[in-house]
Amino acid sequence: MLRKTIVKGIALILVLIVGTMFIATGCATQETAPKSETPQTPKAEVKEPSPQKQEKIILRYSEVNADNDPETQAAYDFAKRVKEKSNGRIEVQIFPNGQLGGMKDIIQSLQMGAVDMARNNPSWLADAGIKKLNVLSLPYIFNDIGHANKVIEGPVGKQLLDEIKNANMQLVGLGYYEPTLRHFFFTNKRVTKLSDLKGLKLRVPTSEMYKDMVEAFGASPTPIAYGELYSALQTGVVDGAENPLKGYYNMKFYEVAKKFTFDAHQYETSIILFSEMVWNKLSEDDKKLITEAFNESAQYYKEMSQKLYDEYLTDLEKQGVEFSEVENTQEWQDAVKHLYDKYGVGMEDIIDQIKNTK
Repeated sequence: MLRKTIVKGIALILVLIVGTMFIATGCATQETAPKSETPQTPKAEVKEPSPQKQEKIILRYSEVNADNDPETQAAYDFAKRVKEKSNGRIEVQIFPNGQLGGMKDIIQSLQMGAVDMARNNPSWLADAGIKKLNVLSLPYIFNDIGHANKVIEGPVGKQLLDEIKNANMQLVGLGYYEPTLRHFFFTNKRVTKLSDLKGLKLRVPTSEMYKDMVEAFGASPTPIAYGELYSALQTGVVDGAENPLKGYYNMKFYEVAKKFTFDAHQYETSIILFSEMVWNKLSEDDKKLITEAFNESAQYYKEMSQKLYDEYLTDLEKQGVEFSEVENTQEWQDAVKHLYDKYGVGMEDIIDQIKNTK
């Protein structure tokens, strides 16, 4: 009896052990088995490599003229076109009114890369060492505005831009803005003939050719910074000066010097310069983009100039300005012929090309 009881007990224990193992095994399988709704691991998605994001470029552009001057407005137009063409990646910041320095100072700033772009005149670049550019500033070198435009837009203009690049002065010439005629104006004296200039003190830029030209006309050249000219006229430090009509108007020189003489002694050609070290850092695509934008702005300036010129004349007459014409242009031209011997040495071929441009 006892033996049967022991055997039953052992059998019961074995049943319990086997049952427990089944339950444990069944639970483990359920927890680890994948569910039919679980999605399979997706295949790796192949993406095209995204182009590296280009950094924003900011270019500082120096201009000595007032904010409302046509050349300054053309600079703003250029900046707008660059921004549009680059989708905002390239920004040209315009600094008018000589904020970054005069033309002589700006050449040095460009060479050092402290300024990226600037407008300058040939005579300043000639004084800095690129002598051949003097040909564009010689008195009476051009017959009229059409002749001047054909010269700078043709082979001679390209040749002179190449002179800038090849002069090893860390400068690049981007292009030209249309030349503008320069005339004399005076505080008190009406001038119609060369003898009227005798004894007058006339402001000139600190450029050798300008000083020699005024001396040849019989006046006394007085170098004064452009930003100081208004007060010099107002206080009698000088009796007059010379400038394009647009500069005379926009700098309000007519308020202190109401005698204006159309002598047309010079065409002022503007050259847009780049710092070479800045230019060389640009990609070829960006150089092309900037050049296209400039060429478009140069055309914009040309179209704007004549319209504004007529408006200036009308308004200056209302301001009481007395306009005069020279009586004998030939005597003015004869007075400066010797400047061709001084400033045209070694450039006779270019001078001939200019004179023969039709």
